[in-house]
Amino acid sequence: MSQQAMQQVLIMGGGSSGWMTAAVLAKHLQGTGISVTLVESAQIGTIGVGESTVPPFVQLLHHLNIPLADFMKQTQSTFKLGIDFVNWQGPEHSYFHPFGAVGINLNHHEFFQCWLRQQQAQPGPAYEAYSPCWHMAQQQRFFLPSDAPDTPIASADFALHVDASRVAGYFKDYACRLGVCALTGDVCEVNTHASGALASLQLQDGRVLTADFFIDCSGFASRLLGQACDSQFEHWNQWLPCDRAWAMATAAPSDLPNYTQAIAEQAGWRWRIPLQQRLGQGHVFASGFVDEEQALDTLLSAAAQRGEELLNAPRLLRFQTGMRKQLWRHNCVGIGLAGGFIEPLESTALHLVVRGALFLLRYFPHSSHNTADRALTDMAILAQEYNRAMTRDYEEIRDFIILHYCLSRRDDSDFWRYCGAMPLPDSLSEKLALYRLRGIRRHTGDDLFGDSSWHAVCAGMGELPVACDPLVHSLAGEQVEQALERYHQQLSQAVPRLPSHSEFLQRFCWHAD
Repeated sequence: MSQQAMQQVLIMGGGSSGWMTAAVLAKHLQGTGISVTLVESAQIGTIGVGESTVPPFVQLLHHLNIPLADFMKQTQSTFKLGIDFVNWQGPEHSYFHPFGAVGINLNHHEFFQCWLRQQQAQPGPAYEAYSPCWHMAQQQRFFLPSDAPDTPIASADFALHVDASRVAGYFKDYACRLGVCALTGDVCEVNTHASGALASLQLQDGRVLTADFFIDCSGFASRLLGQACDSQFEHWNQWLPCDRAWAMATAAPSDLPNYTQAIAEQAGWRWRIPLQQRLGQGHVFASGFVDEEQALDTLLSAAAQRGEELLNAPRLLRFQTGMRKQLWRHNCVGIGLAGGFIEPLESTALHLVVRGALFLLRYFPHSSHNTADRALTDMAILAQEYNRAMTRDYEEIRDFIILHYCLSRRDDSDFWRYCGAMPLPDSLSEKLALYRLRGIRRHTGDDLFGDSSWHAVCAGMGELPVACDPLVHSLAGEQVEQALERYHQQLSQAVPRLPSHSEFLQRFCWHAD
């Protein structure tokens, strides 16, 4: 970046990461005099596993003034109330990770602690059974929580199942309407200044694109951040050994589930993600424990058993789990796969794209400076804080994903025995030690996965604290029991009155091909 104020931002790479980033920047840089250009290859592909989201994605749409119904119609989306985890403790076992609130606090006491006290006195319904999302998922019903005030449904939350390629196209149209310049071309050379900062990109057709700041959305290749800026990759495969995925699509089922399924297998897990016109399916697996053909056979056999019609040839995806040690280096930020990747067990890929773009805006190097040295110093300070914030996000999500594996008591394959015995990151070991004592989650900031998520996964996997909060004993046992029963009954009565998920989609956002 020069001594002058920031004038040009160049994004390398399209797809969901590039165009979502462009959309966020375009929305917030209007009127600043800063231009945003995105250059993408004519050969655009999508990773194929980013077809599920978390609730903050819906908040992004609202933030960008994008009508939910229009977005869902154009991307053939369905609603997602959580994830159904099947066989993670062995055959016939399942649990649900719901979005939104679970239960209601009782006299200022956290609901989980009240539920835990009741479980220790007299076991009753599972923790998830006090979630409106769980009830709606079980009965295949849906209603917008914001349209159900003063009911138990109001405390629910939701995300979306989306078609990744259509998401990229939607955000491309949005960004271009706000002035982003879209170019098509293949980058053949990256030019740098003597300082190591990026100067320009040369395309195969001879064009040279200059900019003050660069955003790398080039995927796993990480052409700018990883290669040109030499930001090293930190591997996390010792904790998350899955490194491959088969992805395919089958015909849409007659009933459209309003949740994702994650089904544990001998060396990984399978996903099932319903869209309006098809069902996304895949198998994430560890190549060190099963070969690619065996993993494909597992996926195809599961579809065949259900009589599901294959719509395309399965595609093999290879990935590395981990992140670049510096997501912002010199005048370059890596967003999406160019910066890091965590397997899609909790559907966090698009969330990390959004976080990367929003944090970049927070620490954006807008101002002009009297000297080049001052500009470089200020950018280094901003980059340091950006890297700290994004690393915390990545590691928080990483630890939560590892939690699913390390709590499993499966020992029926080498893969699961490895997961049960592997040393954990210190950060997760410390969180688990605290949680096992009292059901308290260490708060590390603006976490994606809060208390209810930890409670849902830990309780679902049979990992309960040895004791509840002593303060809960100030409540009469009968008072706790009656409050839990009353709330469970309220949910049981409210949900059957809602429209089915399919009916709601038909009215709200159906895309008829």
